[in-house]
Amino acid sequence: MKLSRILLSCTLVLGLTVAQAGAEPMKLNLVSGPVTGGWYVGMGVVGKIITSAYPDTEITMLPGGSTVNPIRLDRGQADIGILQIAMGSVARKGEAPFKAPVKNVAQLVCWNDLSPINIVVREDLGVNSIEELRDRKVPVRLAVGMKGGGGDSYGRWLFGEYGFTFKDIEDWGGQVYFNNYDDMTNLAKDGLVDMIVWLGRGESWFLAEISKDIKMKWLPVSDEVAEKMNKRYGMVRASVSGDFYSGRVGGKDIPSVAEMTGLSVRADMPEEDAYKITKAICEGQKELVEAFATWGTFTVEGAAREMAYPLHPGAARYYKEIGVLK
Repeated sequence: MKLSRILLSCTLVLGLTVAQAGAEPMKLNLVSGPVTGGWYVGMGVVGKIITSAYPDTEITMLPGGSTVNPIRLDRGQADIGILQIAMGSVARKGEAPFKAPVKNVAQLVCWNDLSPINIVVREDLGVNSIEELRDRKVPVRLAVGMKGGGGDSYGRWLFGEYGFTFKDIEDWGGQVYFNNYDDMTNLAKDGLVDMIVWLGRGESWFLAEISKDIKMKWLPVSDEVAEKMNKRYGMVRASVSGDFYSGRVGGKDIPSVAEMTGLSVRADMPEEDAYKITKAICEGQKELVEAFATWGTFTVEGAAREMAYPLHPGAARYYKEIGVLK
């Protein structure tokens, strides 16, 4: 009997060892943002945390962006990607700028970061609200950054809820510029830009630069439009701090709506891989927020917050295991 137990134990141990030896290491393509941008840096920290927990993992870093990331996940060209809640919402439904529904995506982690829309006009334009801009049909010269970027997409969505479009602005005699931020800054300083739409956390370098020489005014987003943006895009109420830009925002917080970002994965990623990645990121929370302050809002308790896509079953299993999801 004793010998039988020993043989059984040996068989179990041997079987476990063979299973472990046969397990394939994870090979992960991580897609973020431009190589010189913050998203790329943040995703590099994520990759380091994963490889620290699972040293056999092979990580490949890929540049990307808010619109291309869900498409790459859907096509299996990437395994993990940074995704925003509003951009994910339109991707899932196949609305512009997407041509068809993007389906093969699942949520992994929410950073709970808030990036409000900044709607900024020259003070001498004499406009105090977006409604006034619309009703007076002001021929404003608007800069939104590169075509397809955050300012472009979020500006279109926001103005659409107010009942006008970029084309309407051009029909009023205005102009819409799709330039990089260096060009935008120079155009504003040369008096060729009256209005800027930008989505982002904190203070942007180009708005800081422009507002040094030109008096700017931040326009609020109304409660009615904020509610519409929440229902349609999942964006949440937030404010641009009145203390930003050395108080040049005006000394009081400006009501706006904000985007949130997080990590998504291929929906067809093996459950065990998604579980392991979620576990590594949550257990590496302190390292992550210390290394990349932009995601300093990330907490394990808030990681399972609902975004555009449903949680991957592997991520949900981990969150239930630690008690942050029922």
